[in-house]
Amino acid sequence: QTALKTPRYALLHWTPDAIWKYHYMFLGRREEVYELHSDPGERRDRQFTMDPALLQFLREETAARRAR
Repeated sequence: QTALKTPRYALLHWTPDAIWKYHYMFLGRREEVYELHSDPGERRDRQFTMDPALLQFLREETAARRAR
């Protein structure tokens, strides 16, 4: 968890061809997903165009880490 005004969790996940960064913001329960290899400035949210199974994995992994 970060100390920003909007509390959020971030998770990095590496695949053979990409580095994914998943953000979960508590306020509004917002999500953002970036592919850092092709978008290092985090300007294009990929959650609506990425593999749904990978998005679900990122959600579940983040929830599991929050529960620890």
